[in-house]
Amino acid sequence: MQQNIYTIHNKKDSIATLLHIIESNMQNMQEKNITQYSIHAEVFGMIQGVGFRPFVATLAHVLHLHGFVYNQSGSTLIALHISTQKECKRESILLFYTALLLACKYTINPGTQDLSIIQKASSILEHTHTPKQAYITSLHITIHTDTAHTQGFHILESNVTQHAIQAHIPLDTKVCESCLKDMRDENSRFYNYPFVACVNCGARYSILHQLPYDRKNTSMSDMALCIDCDKDYKNLVNRRFHTEPLSCNNCAIKVEFYRYNHHEKHYDLDAIKTLAKALMQNNIVLFKGLGGFAYIANARSKEALQKIRSIKNRLHKPFVVMANIPTLRTISLLTPQLESLLTSKEAPIVIVPKHPQYNLSNEVSSLQTIGVVIPYTAMLTLLFSYLSPDFAMIYTSANNKGEMIATTLHNLALDRIVDIAESLYILDYNREILNCVDDSILLGIDATEIVEDHAFECDNELLERNLQNLETIKFAQNAPHPFIYECEKS
Repeated sequence: MQQNIYTIHNKKDSIATLLHIIESNMQNMQEKNITQYSIHAEVFGMIQGVGFRPFVATLAHVLHLHGFVYNQSGSTLIALHISTQKECKRESILLFYTALLLACKYTINPGTQDLSIIQKASSILEHTHTPKQAYITSLHITIHTDTAHTQGFHILESNVTQHAIQAHIPLDTKVCESCLKDMRDENSRFYNYPFVACVNCGARYSILHQLPYDRKNTSMSDMALCIDCDKDYKNLVNRRFHTEPLSCNNCAIKVEFYRYNHHEKHYDLDAIKTLAKALMQNNIVLFKGLGGFAYIANARSKEALQKIRSIKNRLHKPFVVMANIPTLRTISLLTPQLESLLTSKEAPIVIVPKHPQYNLSNEVSSLQTIGVVIPYTAMLTLLFSYLSPDFAMIYTSANNKGEMIATTLHNLALDRIVDIAESLYILDYNREILNCVDDSILLGIDATEIVEDHAFECDNELLERNLQNLETIKFAQNAPHPFIYECEKS
């Protein structure tokens, strides 16, 4: 038997409302002498591909609660098993929902009677891996008296519904500091591995075939996990618990670097080291990034930049410059607010004034402003570790005029490109890009307002307009990037 209770909406219903509903219905079950039942919460929002299920399972484990969680086409279902015949503390259940909402950017609006439970939930979250990108928009609560009860809390196989639903698409994000630390640790199996990822960072939308967000629905479906990665994937307290794009040096995504029409190839870390040498020798490289191919070159090489302009038929439009923050400070005027934007999880391109000592090629930009971005993936970060400290490179999408970013080399007329750039080098890897991803752009000088207003919430309407089939959430090839904002000058 199922009993509908209530739908809780973020920014409309307070946490007190939810806690009151849960408590009232638990009391109702007790009065009816129903000793076993389940509380089901269907959760909507940005909850797939962001480490939400692992967080839910960890939270339930910490609070000694039983039940399960699984993804559906556009939501996630959480079931808590309640038994009055066994110890199941009321406070643990209330703490579970409170911590869940707190961790997922739910507007709390607490009453004075809720402060104690909120403080306890906050304390639990301090010692738990929280899903940094998760955002709950609403929950639909139901009570079930016919759900089979199991011991422990489990992440179940996803359940794909056939009806159309509103989809919140998980987005690719900048590599996190914890993963970078692993990549720099000589004793780690992720040492110098260019595809390190966890529940909080890495490829998502670019490798996603359809929702639910499970490995089998990504371009890594045929890539088996090694023993150690499989352990991490199944380890409740590990940061990589249920990280779908997980891999390491032992089950690696293969990288190769070569000169077009030449037989010699370099692989994996040697490929990245050789790429760095090619850039410092002012060669043009077709680089397979997170969401598509890009042309990269030394931003101080006039000849290389002129050739890229000829290839793209882009005679005057400015190029974006990628470099580490210390180098960007020498070529552009950065404020602390703009540096915060550059290093945020979205890692956007920020257009700012040139520095008085700006010393890049005039081919980069003829304007008084310049678009800058930091290395935002593990591979780009690794690449810059083999370049000179002051190296700056242009990073511009590889696409034919009027077309979307190329996701495979077959999308590009390589023979025509080589006619212009005879020494063309290519960096490729064997994970397929299913959806091209453009870079986010911020315009303006004073970015204080956009930081304070948390303007980087996902605009899913832009993505949903490009879904070919809401039943399977199949992506269009020309899906726009969801993060395009303008900062107004003060």
